[in-house]
Amino acid sequence: MSAKSADPAWKQFCAVTGSAALVKKESRRVQLVPGWDWLKLDVMERCLKQKFAQEPYRSLLKQTGSRQLQEGNRWNDRFWGVDLRTGAGENRLGKMIMKIRG
Repeated sequence: MSAKSADPAWKQFCAVTGSAALVKKESRRVQLVPGWDWLKLDVMERCLKQKFAQEPYRSLLKQTGSRQLQEGNRWNDRFWGVDLRTGAGENRLGKMIMKIRG
């Protein structure tokens, strides 16, 4: 979320706030960096690569074998995942994780 804005105060808020839910809520108010709709894909992929380079996440991901991974949700996020009520969505998060697994 800190990458969404170039504002140093926002970046500091993200660094010191202990609640991911609060950061997510407040992120709806920040002025986005130019081109965020494209940049967010790169930012997410870099974050996922860092996450899955560490244990236990690396081993857990390997244990999924070649299974299809899906970010299913009930909050209608069809960009990163799939809405479990409707089955609609791009599942970009699942696709990125499978790419990293490969």
